[in-house]
Amino acid sequence: ELGEGADVREKVAAICQVLDGVPLAIELASARTKALTLEQIEERLNDRFRLLAGGRRGGVSRHNTLQAAVDWSYRLLEPAEAGFFERLSVFHGGFTLESAEQVAAGDGIEPWETVDWLTGLVEKSLLRFDRTSGRYDMLETLRVYAAAKLDDRDGTAMARDRHLEWVVGAAEANSPLRKDGAESFAWIASEASNLTVAFDWADEDGDRAKLAEALGLHHGFTLGDPIEALRLFDIALDGPREAGREAHLLARRAAVLSQLDRTEEALEAGNRAVDLANGSGDEQLRSRVLRSVSVTYGAQPMIDPGLAVSLAREAVAVARSGDPDGLRSALDALTWALLWVDDAFDEIEAATAE
Repeated sequence: ELGEGADVREKVAAICQVLDGVPLAIELASARTKALTLEQIEERLNDRFRLLAGGRRGGVSRHNTLQAAVDWSYRLLEPAEAGFFERLSVFHGGFTLESAEQVAAGDGIEPWETVDWLTGLVEKSLLRFDRTSGRYDMLETLRVYAAAKLDDRDGTAMARDRHLEWVVGAAEANSPLRKDGAESFAWIASEASNLTVAFDWADEDGDRAKLAEALGLHHGFTLGDPIEALRLFDIALDGPREAGREAHLLARRAAVLSQLDRTEEALEAGNRAVDLANGSGDEQLRSRVLRSVSVTYGAQPMIDPGLAVSLAREAVAVARSGDPDGLRSALDALTWALLWVDDAFDEIEAATAE
């Protein structure tokens, strides 16, 4: 008897979620409740194949353990297909065709053949494909199994190095310095799990700094975790310096500090970001840093709203000449800043009408 109540239901739901809703796995876990508490089962699910060995009464012998059930499917794979399946285990939170081509091809599989191998694994129910997002993913139970097989053949380090190389390159290409903010944030959100595991694997300061930048944005502005965002931004700022990147990071750091009501530090970071951007010679960077810092200052009641308006007006002026794609966002920043200023209705109306 497991008991009743919301707490029990939450624990059972969490266990089922970790087990990917796989009926056999859930049945084997249920059998363990005779000797383990729900908390003990949940704690041991990282080693699920050992935990869920046996415990199922009746049934065909090859299905007496979760390990045996997955073994049966794995043995149907050709050697090259098995290696490809194993290398895909370094992805967390799913992946795209393009990332699989860069990370999992090799050992006799050319990048252009990747789509055929992915199709085969989808047909064998070892991968899932979401047509809406264009992403593939693997049940966590299968990912853990494939990762163990990859480790058995000493392939983990090479596969994770290739995964790291892909993540660093993709993070650079999708940085807000190179893409529209909304597009950049959408990519970061979709690859947050891959960014996290790559960051944990990286041992070079330059790689860690680039990944910390993306993860800092995710924690600060998607997850709402400003403390972790600050830690990550500090790591990013300790990496190789480049005026444009530093200006962008300081502008984002100012926003997080403002969330924490650390007003003086927010002003210091924001003003430094503006100075670096103004001296960069990059008009697109200037426009985006000016509007970002303006929004930060406008949201902080302890900062003079006139300062936010001044920065936003400058952002609009720069965008008109050097960042046409960012003009709408600059006008939105100006509208936001003007909301806190008296007698600004005409200017607000003009900004929203443009």
